[in-house]
Amino acid sequence: MFFQHGTRIKKSILKSNQNKKLNFVKRLVNLQIVNYGCEVV
Repeated sequence: MFFQHGTRIKKSILKSNQNKKLNFVKRLVNLQIVNYGCEVV
């Protein structure tokens, strides 16, 4: 029982880490788009 619970916690931690990476990439892309827009203008 405890082992199953532990793996569930690990999975949720992995998921949150993936979400953080995705959010970071999205932010980087948004910044690049903004910078590109400034350069075009």
